[in-house]
Amino acid sequence: MATLLTLLPPEYILEIGRRQEDDAENMGRCVALLAYQVASGSPTFGLQDVIKADPVSTIMNAMKNHPNDVALLSAGATVLRAIAQSDTGLPAGIEAGCVSAIMNAMKNHPNDAVQGDCVAVLAVIARSDAGLPAGIEAGCVSAVMDAMKNHPNDVAVQGDGVIALAAIALSDAGLPAVIEAGGVSAIVNAMKNHPNDVAVQGNCLAAVAASARSDAGLPAVVEADPVS
Repeated sequence: MATLLTLLPPEYILEIGRRQEDDAENMGRCVALLAYQVASGSPTFGLQDVIKADPVSTIMNAMKNHPNDVALLSAGATVLRAIAQSDTGLPAGIEAGCVSAIMNAMKNHPNDAVQGDCVAVLAVIARSDAGLPAGIEAGCVSAVMDAMKNHPNDVAVQGDGVIALAAIALSDAGLPAVIEAGGVSAIVNAMKNHPNDVAVQGNCLAAVAASARSDAGLPAVVEADPVS
């Protein structure tokens, strides 16, 4: 990433992108710069500066207008994840409909690295009071499970997927969706496929516990046989 470009204010980067929003290469470069800044790669601008520039709608439009640009989608998901992890940025992201943008990216690229970036965003959103209802309504349970099924050896996808399912299962509104979609089996499979990954194991145990807390969930846990 060129140093001079990372020194540009986020507002200026977004303005450049908006002026040439139909140019995938230009838009991708702008979103990549923002991703670099939220990761604190820039010595001048960071996450809070990007949030203040209100980038969510611009990034979402870029992801919508360029659905086949994998690099842009990954960078966009990186920025949205960082924003979602911030107390000040999450409400704006939810209100702007970032869950839909993430879901669309996952549908368009079921076999790409985009899946990992998007599942990570959904995991962050599902753990928030504001984001959980939006995630459930958008059908993120099935999206997360599809990603876990298609990428069984990807530790990041499995780990973040289990985090998302656990957060959803802990809610009264979300638990039925997890049970009905077969989420317990997906959780147990992740547990069995990654026995040496401490993070995955811990997240799986939390997800199993969350699922087993109801009369409907306990039989599903028993059937999935997490003990063997």
